[in-house]
Amino acid sequence: MSHRSFRTAACILLLLYIFCNLKCLPAYSQSPSATSQATPLPSSQMLAVTSSTASVPATSLQAFMPRVSPATLRYSHIKYVVYFLQSGFEILAAYLFLQLGLAKALRTRAERNTGSLFGQLLIFVPVFYVFIFLARLPLNFYSSFWLEHSMHLSDQPFWSWFEERLKFLALNIATELPLWLLLFFSLKRLPKAWPYLIFGVSLPLIVLAVFAAPIVFDPVFNDFTLMPKSLLRDHINALATKAGLSDAAIYISNHSKQSKKINAYVTGIGASARIVLWDTTVQKLPEDEVLAILAHELGHHVLSHINCGCVIAALFSLCMLPFNLYCTPALVRRLPRAWQIHDLTDIALIPVVVLASFTVSFLGDPIINSYSRRIEHEADAYGLELTGNGPAMARLFVALSEQNLSEPDPSKFIEFWYFSHPSLKERIQFALSKRIDGASSNSKN
Repeated sequence: MSHRSFRTAACILLLLYIFCNLKCLPAYSQSPSATSQATPLPSSQMLAVTSSTASVPATSLQAFMPRVSPATLRYSHIKYVVYFLQSGFEILAAYLFLQLGLAKALRTRAERNTGSLFGQLLIFVPVFYVFIFLARLPLNFYSSFWLEHSMHLSDQPFWSWFEERLKFLALNIATELPLWLLLFFSLKRLPKAWPYLIFGVSLPLIVLAVFAAPIVFDPVFNDFTLMPKSLLRDHINALATKAGLSDAAIYISNHSKQSKKINAYVTGIGASARIVLWDTTVQKLPEDEVLAILAHELGHHVLSHINCGCVIAALFSLCMLPFNLYCTPALVRRLPRAWQIHDLTDIALIPVVVLASFTVSFLGDPIINSYSRRIEHEADAYGLELTGNGPAMARLFVALSEQNLSEPDPSKFIEFWYFSHPSLKERIQFALSKRIDGASSNSKN
């Protein structure tokens, strides 16, 4: 089979995985990278901006720019490298599972043990998922545990960290096993109509996954409490009322048990929709910056960005429907013979689908991130209009760079491929340019 044919097969098979690996759409977070600093920077590395920066002339944009420390550059650049390495390891692990004959051997063992489709999947899926988990573990340990601790960004004990990874693995198996069962059941019973069934089922599942994320899955890892009554809460309520969301649910999560980062995000849909502030955000930021980050998240809420994500996912599923109908069976027949995958009903196809998903997901990251950067910019613009406080938002972005060791001005390639948010330098400049525009408008009046 030619390389081009295999790449085509991988792209088409991805949509199978979309229907079987439905997860919550990513929550929109305020930070483009997740880290924070435990100890103050040396005075030579401190930002040339303080809480009094509102008095700095608006034209002095440079006064708001963070002076990047060596720790920031080292941490950020390691994160970039780990992202590309991890993507490669995932693809390689799924490929080796097929190429070394593990998939066909596991399928044969499952078929010998039971004639039940559910029983076969109950053997195949957990073993394969554990294999991928172990392949990811070394880099995962390095990047999300060792590196975070070495940079004083986390105090989380190892066993607490490892327990969370095991919970995530268990959740993946528990939620995706029924989806694999649905797929292979429809393939066996409805060999010609299965794409219609999978498409029809995928639409409510997309909404259900987003709805359930904050009330079913997130509490497995963190505690969430409604923000207690306080002067800050009163100011937040006033801001939410101004945005037309007087009943907005604002939660505080205990992310400090995992990290010293600052962050916030909006998640859920309908009755489960909420804005979540990490407890570290409330503890470390002054009130005007907390209001700035909250206004950004209100922007996601008001502009219905999560709803838009659901619609995009549904439209993508619809566009893929004809490919499932006319191309997928032929492409499966052209897979390498060494993999010994007989047809679409063969459960050994699962690693092929996952391999395709890893590959296309990695190659599609620039497209997804481009859209994400656009809606993050929209949320920034909304937040600025809501608060009218450009300097506070600029100081927030400076704090994100300093506290989270996030490189404010990455290379264009890294921003294009890796960043889900505009660079912090761009966001700072935008926040202050809006202040300049407002100042100019006021002077004319």
